[in-house]
This record gives sequence, structure tokens and C-alpha cells, in this order.
Amino acid sequence: MGSDSYTPTAPIRESPENSMTTPKPTAGRRSELPPPDIEAEAVDLLSSHLLQSCPQRVASVKASIRSTGTYRQTTQELLAAARLAWRNHSRCVGRAIWHTLELRDARHLESADAIAADCIAHLRRSTNGGKLRPTITVFAEPSNGPTIAILNRQLIGYAGYRDGDKYVGDPANAELTDLAIALGWSPSSGRFDVLPLMLSIDGVVSWHDIPEDAVLRVALTHPNYPQIAGLGLSWHANPAVSNMVLAAGVCVTQPRRSPAGSWPPRSVRATLPMAIATTSSKQSPTLSV
Repeated sequence: MGSDSYTPTAPIRESPENSMTTPKPTAGRRSELPPPDIEAEAVDLLSSHLLQSCPQRVASVKASIRSTGTYRQTTQELLAAARLAWRNHSRCVGRAIWHTLELRDARHLESADAIAADCIAHLRRSTNGGKLRPTITVFAEPSNGPTIAILNRQLIGYAGYRDGDKYVGDPANAELTDLAIALGWSPSSGRFDVLPLMLSIDGVVSWHDIPEDAVLRVALTHPNYPQIAGLGLSWHANPAVSNMVLAAGVCVTQPRRSPAGSWPPRSVRATLPMAIATTSSKQSPTLSV
């Protein structure tokens, strides 16, 4: 799950008006770390300079791992793991401000409506009127809640409509657009229609409108080529990536069809869930060519 090209693999069963039921995702593949290494990774995280956990907490985590194979991170541990993961992501050009990352702990949410509302809250909080605020929202892992997948690659994306061998809008989102329409979404077929949020909760896929006031749009212009403004081009300012799995201190479960991306180093890997992140700090109102 978690792909913009998700296609149901079984007949659709009756479900709420804006949702459909699909086969429950497989459990996914777990990391091949043996239990001693899982414990070592958890201790590495707890002993990091951002946490320096007390001996009692370390002992409690060790006991939990030895008896259950996992443990539940505190919100502070989750924040430290997210910041370390961003700091150690060598391919991210914005990681210099890793220490400013804010965490929104949404592991308690279970219903599609509640998760969708929290995604919208993430957009409003992180957009911050155009001065983007580095933010990560983390939902529950399957072992402690429903199996959650956000099918959109980013919370904000433009629909792509097929027109013979051509497209109107974003071709990369054509299949997800088809799925949304099949579920009952009514598009306006424009070039910059914001796709609804597409969620899969325990195999039930549903769509949820993203309010226009949660989407900051930036008109594309160029100081030397004023005719570009006449093209009516725009883009959304908040690149909230929404198909990631945060790994932070224990074994990792990789949901089916969820992009792997780049995994952080051993000291910050762990079990966690679907996460959405806004990690850019600047708005770019002009187009460079």
C-alpha cells in the first residue's frame, strides 16, 4: 500500500459511500536483525546525545524486547529518533535544520476520518502561512493499531485526467485519480485540481477532501520573462511527503507496496508506522529556468 498506482486485487465489497474494501495487506517483511541486535539498536537510540535515558528506562526497554520482541517509544524518544533520522539522511538538502523538527504524535488515532483530519491539521501547522515549519506526524504501527497507508505520495498533489494518449493535470497521479473517481470523487477536470486524501485503513480505501484553505498555492513567475505569468501556472508550497515509514529503535515492518526510500543508520532504525513530513523551510515563489 502507499503507492499512487494502487490497484485493487479482489472484487470490491459494499462499504461506506466514499470507500471500498480491499484485501488486507500482508504483514510485510520484517528486518532480519536477530533479537540481540534489536536490543542493541534500542539501547543505541536511548543512549544517544538527544536522550541519554536513565538506567531504569533502558532496563525497562530491554525487558520489554526480551519478553515481547518490541517496545513502545515515548513521544520524546520518537522525536529524538525522527530528528536523528533527518540529520543522518545524506540526500536531504534541508537537513541542516534537523534540530528544529517538530513531532506530532498521532499514534492514538484509528479511524479514517480522524486520521484524515489530523493530516489536514499537519498541513495547516506546517504550512505556517508560507514560512514552512519542519514537522513530522507519526501514526500507529500495525502491531499497536490498524494497518494504515496513505496512498498519496504527498498530502497535496494534483489530479491527472486521461484524455486519449494525453493527460490534463499531473500524469504521475493518473491512476490514483482514477481510483478516487471510482470511489465517488467528483473532479472539475482542471489542470490544478487538488486530489483528495486517499487512505487505506485495514484494507478499506476511502477518500477525504482537502479544504482549499489548507493548500497554499504559489503562482509561478519569472523576473526576466513576464510572459510566464500569463501561462497561469502554480504549484503548492508544502511538499508534505506522506508515504514514509519511520524506523526508530527496534525491528522494522515494511508495509506491502510502500516505497522503501533511504533507511537511516543503525543507531536510529526502529519500528514505527506511516509518517508524513514537511521538512522544507523556505517558500519558492519564483520559477528558475
